[in-house]
Amino acid sequence: VNNKDTRGTTHADEAAFYYDRATHTLTINGGIQHIVIVVKANVHITAQQATIDALQTIVTGDAEIQGNLTVKKKLTYEGGMEGSGGDGAAATITGNLNILGDAHASGSMLSDGENSNHHSH
Repeated sequence: VNNKDTRGTTHADEAAFYYDRATHTLTINGGIQHIVIVVKANVHITAQQATIDALQTIVTGDAEIQGNLTVKKKLTYEGGMEGSGGDGAAATITGNLNILGDAHASGSMLSDGENSNHHSH
């Protein structure tokens, strides 16, 4: 790199590690196949925004999201679902709902404000 503010190294396989002190940018790229980070303590990342751009992302342990979560495509789960509503409803769904199987309720089931638990035809 021909820049007085940039220091780093490029290896024979084109793997590169550079820091630009003018833009405060650390760049790792090139022929790198794997990056392994192993620590005995916690890893903390603070940023305005963090983006993971990968075909697949795997989290092997439990995950906690302390803010809102927006899923832009289909949400699929395999271990069941459980939750609580906090200050509001436990779940609000806008749109149609298809249930393949039975629906069980320990409380009332309402349709337009009317109790439908004991409704018969």
